[in-house]
Amino acid sequence: MDFMGIGALEVIVVLLLGFLVFGPEKLPGMASKLGKWYRNFTRAANNFTQTLNEEISEEKKLGQSITDTVKNELKSAIDSPQESSEKSGNISDNGAKPVVESPQEPLPKLEKNIINETDKNLNG
Repeated sequence: MDFMGIGALEVIVVLLLGFLVFGPEKLPGMASKLGKWYRNFTRAANNFTQTLNEEISEEKKLGQSITDTVKNELKSAIDSPQESSEKSGNISDNGAKPVVESPQEPLPKLEKNIINETDKNLNG
């Protein structure tokens, strides 16, 4: 038998000591109060744990949506550097190339590094 991490012998000793100290009249009332306190404490701890888990879940969902948005933006910028530079106004109306051309080879590595670092930071 195990009651709140206390064995059967320990429970008997505590009950006998309570009987000797408080007497047979007060012992049932004190046991009842102790039981109520224990139930209230357990209920409060469970409510706290549930609320904390819900908040953490909401934050994870928010973090995941931000990560997905950043990944999509990076992929679209890397997949079409010409379109992204046109949107940013780096190409003039006469079709001239931008002064600084974006290298095609390092960008996929950079994207992978950014995505991996973001995943590491979010997943702990």
